[in-house]
Amino acid sequence: MSKGIIIFLSIFLFSCSTEDENAICERGFGYLYKNGKEFACPFNLQIKTANKVWIDYEGQVTVLDSTVGDYFPLKRRNSPYTYRVKMSGLKEYLTEEQYIVSLGAVYKNRKLCGESKEFIFYKISEKSDSVEYNSVLIDSIEHGRYLFFGLREMPSYNWYHVLNVSCGGKIGFTLIGEIKE
Repeated sequence: MSKGIIIFLSIFLFSCSTEDENAICERGFGYLYKNGKEFACPFNLQIKTANKVWIDYEGQVTVLDSTVGDYFPLKRRNSPYTYRVKMSGLKEYLTEEQYIVSLGAVYKNRKLCGESKEFIFYKISEKSDSVEYNSVLIDSIEHGRYLFFGLREMPSYNWYHVLNVSCGGKIGFTLIGEIKE
């Protein structure tokens, strides 16, 4: 039964869109705050392909049902439920080798759906005017955390966080992050 609910939610769910927000995103979604400034569209979710290459994911996310056990993600480490988060921005604002970002899911009113989780984002590439960071530096649990989405608060573990995306019974969210100083 829970598998059917997960499939239904995957089809019905979100595309992490900002369609009713003022920002128009060419790529990415969400909002990032640093020193009182708001940056639109810095986040992309990535999934691992069959040939073990991480690519930007533009589909609907899979959300863990509220009936699964607290440590269900431990069984799903290499599954399509596992996401890596990529963060990008202008080089003039993102200058460090890594950032600690408090990341959460919000609904239209920008009220957090659940607890925010702290991720370390590691610099992975730099271009003339932009820079990219990942929540996992190498494909290893020693250097970062993966992300799962759930319909309730669930405990985190040393290699993953679960964000609660059920906002008062409504599903559909945007990621929002704040760089910790």
